[in-house]
Amino acid sequence: MIDVSTCLKWESTRKGVRIASCLKTAQGALEIPSTLDGKPVCEIGDGAFSGCSGLTSVVLPPSIQTLGRRAFQQCRALESVQLPPTLVEIPSCAFKNCPKLTEILLPESLLGIGSEAFSRCHALEKVGINDRLVRIGASAFEKCFALKSFILPDSVVEVGAAAFAGCVSLDLFVVSENVTTLGDGFLAGCSSLSDVKLFSGNRSFSRNSDGILFSKDRKKLLFYPPGRKNESYSIPEETVEIGARAFEGISALGSISFHEGVVAIGDRAFRKCTGLESIELGANIRKLGVGAFKDCSSIKHVKFPESLVEVPADAFSGCSSLVELRLPPSVRRVGDGAFEDCSSLPEIVLTDGVKVVGNNAFNGCSMLRKLVVPASVETLGDSAFEDCANEDPPSAMRKIELPEGLREIGSWCFSDVSYLEYVSIPSSVEKIGTGAFAFCSGLQAVDVDTVNPNYSAYEGALYSRSGATLYTYPAGLSAKRFTLPEWCREIGPSAFALSSNLRELTLHSNVVRIGRGAFAGSMIQQMAIPASVGAIPDDAFWGCARLETLELPDNLTSIGDRAFRGCSALKELALPKALRVVGDEAFFACANLEKLTFPASLVELRGAPFVETTGLAAVEVAGDNPAFMSNDGVLFSAAGLELLLFPAAKKTTEYVVPEGVATLPVGAFQTPRYLTQLTIPPSVTTIENGAIDRRLRLVVKNGSYAHRWATRNRRTFTTY
Repeated sequence: MIDVSTCLKWESTRKGVRIASCLKTAQGALEIPSTLDGKPVCEIGDGAFSGCSGLTSVVLPPSIQTLGRRAFQQCRALESVQLPPTLVEIPSCAFKNCPKLTEILLPESLLGIGSEAFSRCHALEKVGINDRLVRIGASAFEKCFALKSFILPDSVVEVGAAAFAGCVSLDLFVVSENVTTLGDGFLAGCSSLSDVKLFSGNRSFSRNSDGILFSKDRKKLLFYPPGRKNESYSIPEETVEIGARAFEGISALGSISFHEGVVAIGDRAFRKCTGLESIELGANIRKLGVGAFKDCSSIKHVKFPESLVEVPADAFSGCSSLVELRLPPSVRRVGDGAFEDCSSLPEIVLTDGVKVVGNNAFNGCSMLRKLVVPASVETLGDSAFEDCANEDPPSAMRKIELPEGLREIGSWCFSDVSYLEYVSIPSSVEKIGTGAFAFCSGLQAVDVDTVNPNYSAYEGALYSRSGATLYTYPAGLSAKRFTLPEWCREIGPSAFALSSNLRELTLHSNVVRIGRGAFAGSMIQQMAIPASVGAIPDDAFWGCARLETLELPDNLTSIGDRAFRGCSALKELALPKALRVVGDEAFFACANLEKLTFPASLVELRGAPFVETTGLAAVEVAGDNPAFMSNDGVLFSAAGLELLLFPAAKKTTEYVVPEGVATLPVGAFQTPRYLTQLTIPPSVTTIENGAIDRRLRLVVKNGSYAHRWATRNRRTFTTY
């Protein structure tokens, strides 16, 4: 039995006492008393027992009137709960993810069950329902895998969206006569349910002889039981609308027939109907819901009606077998992610009339070999055709000619189209987003209409009209050396990314700014940053595996996150005299970097800049540096309270952390090549996750923080 006096914390309120928290290490059964400090216990606070993984049972006293949100969330050992007889509401997430809870008896006083209240209680098999319950919230019993039956009492009027979704053992569900609201997908994914029972007196819903649920007038089909084994289904003549999530997850269904009277299909109505192979949408469908056929992985052909104006977001996302796309001329917009990851689609021929292609609309159509964009298109969204890298090189899409009238090309719109060689940009384009043609490793040239007022092309590269900013240097150019024109002052994000042939890049003194990821993944071997540049941005040289020589100017003040990550050929780098900040993972996996010297100006290391710098043997620090110091090549904070980095290539098999060190941060002893034993003194009171390589054998003081840490994290250790 858990000791209330030592494990619980409580606080006084106007009504009595609120239980505020419980020790996360508490183990066993808990019975909360009716009074504490002479006052009635009337409330369990928000998250009071959340994450108490050792709690096995709970008895709440009759004095409890209110349960807080997430009160017992993630009590993973909790098997039983006795609720107080006066409780009116079980709030959101109160018992979410209590996977061993098998039964719950709801008190007679209860009126409502909040959203996700018992979600993911995988073992919950029995729910004792009272006759006063009015509301069951969204996802209240979602993924209660053991729940087999649920009969709504006459008092219930509202069942929220996805309330019982994913209850795979549920084979009996009864809708009572007073229910007026059934949320979208309230029984979605209940794969054992072949029929929905409905009290005959219900005035809001109707049911046909097959157990399919409709609105009262049968104009809207609300729910098709997933347990039905029929391979085909025809929408009844009187039905004009398919409700949201009505057929979601029904894998047995191989075909669906729509009559001409159907005008609307709801959100996710047929999502994950993996047996569907061909769809002919009704001739008068005007509204198609978000994600309507998402992840229908067997669909090969879709016939769209002339009445459709928009293909909405995610409508056919993940339809990985789709091999044909013919949109009607009525379509004006292709929504965000509408055909994302349709990885078998070989051609995209947009019909004249389409004005907007949304963000990620065709992202991941990896077999694309032909793209036709009509003159009606004004906007191509962010990542609209990203990663349309044909997996069959002989038939790959190599040329894109964009039409006059196009105004905007979104960020990363055509990025990572590997075999693309040529792009033509018309005079009408007003905006090209960040990295629109980045990571196109085969790109040879970008051409811009000479009268375009915003952009220009020079020797195949894309610039601003004035030439002051370089946006894209074609990654597939064969040149091994390139000198940036003197009129260019700025290098845009990812401008030289994946330049596979470029070995030497010369920047002149007019360059003042370098964009994020400007050289990422390129094969540049040597380069000098001019004094006009004050900062190396995030990801600037990420993955430049051949970079051997880099000169940084003395006035440089910052090196961004991941700036040199994966620059495995870089052996030495002189840190500038004015450098103040080095970002997180800045030198991650610079495996051949042997030595670093911190200047006096360097005062901030963000995160863990030197993880997996396995060749680093020593870090030296200028004597007048106010933030850091070095002792025998090991990096410490100036006061010696933090040991920041033990160089991975330091040639010693044993190391004793100096007495007085209090903190070992992430990366302190990662990937050591020679070190096998580490002694940690009692002064250490904080060891962060990722601080110490698991291969090290630890020596710790008996009863110290390090002793407890090593035990808790199951490390190999001895005590002294």
